[in-house]
Amino acid sequence: MIKEYRDILFESGAVNKLNKDIKNNPEVNFKIVGYNVVPQKFGPDCRYILVDWEKEILEDSATKVSTIPESEVDTDTDPQVSEFVSKRFNLPDNPQ
Repeated sequence: MIKEYRDILFESGAVNKLNKDIKNNPEVNFKIVGYNVVPQKFGPDCRYILVDWEKEILEDSATKVSTIPESEVDTDTDPQVSEFVSKRFNLPDNPQ
């Protein structure tokens, strides 16, 4: 499952959100598949992080804590997800 973390003004940053998910789900494997920093004319730069989680990670809107639902998702990469990731983060066609 691909999950996007991004900086939101006046909220927790992308890195803090990712670290919270890692801490709350230590048994789940993950891989960072994309990272981008977008400079802002006014205010701080905006960071985006794409993470491929082994299982689906959902955020409880009330507690803002991410957890894994009982059903697992297939981790095979969907072609549309691959296209999105490569365009969004300018990844090479054949990463080694």
